[in-house]
Amino acid sequence: KASSMVVKVMAQTLEKTREPTSTVAPLNPDNVALLEQEGLTLKPLDPIGVEIYGSDVRNQLPEPAIKALEEEMANRGFIVFKHQAGLSPDELIEACKWWGGREIHSTHGVHPATPGRNRHIFRCSNDGRQGILG
Repeated sequence: KASSMVVKVMAQTLEKTREPTSTVAPLNPDNVALLEQEGLTLKPLDPIGVEIYGSDVRNQLPEPAIKALEEEMANRGFIVFKHQAGLSPDELIEACKWWGGREIHSTHGVHPATPGRNRHIFRCSNDGRQGILG
């Protein structure tokens, strides 16, 4: 009976240590409110990242919205702008310049499936036919 009690206590201890502990910050309510004023919707991804709906990245957002998105990107790991079909390689590059030094300095290889074989677009995939494995 004592041995089954020890096993039960050990099992409960293991269950507690296996519980996921997220270190990713939740969305900042002030950022969400500001971005909603711009017509955007944010959906947190689990365990990291956030999807952005309602934006056409062909049209640059106001600077406060870009700063809010930058903060969410830093806190959540990455952001994904959903429903951006038909972007040209140059339009994609221009949207990427919203952050950082406003310039692109690419140091990676170019996958054959990259649109326009643009050296500034990095295609990462778990399928080598679709992008660089990563």
